[in-house]
Amino acid sequence: MKTEKFLSAIHHRFRVKFYYSAQEFVVDPYLISFDKNGNKILYAKEKNSDVVKKFDYKGMCNLKVLTDERFVPAIPVIPVANLKGGSYVFV
Repeated sequence: MKTEKFLSAIHHRFRVKFYYSAQEFVVDPYLISFDKNGNKILYAKEKNSDVVKKFDYKGMCNLKVLTDERFVPAIPVIPVANLKGGSYVFV
């Protein structure tokens, strides 16, 4: 359930609100990944901050996608040459 909500928020660039370690966070979600132990994590930038943080899925609760709050990515989009066919992949 969390993954689907985060994927939608990332795709549409909606902010997300959740509680993590008894503290409320409003973030711009960027990437879902796994840490070295295989735990699912979210990389996100806190609202009104320039710092991208890592949040463990297990510590998040009361997740809400804020469809009325969109964000513009602060991480620059860089074209990277794809080895197949010389096309570009944006990361």
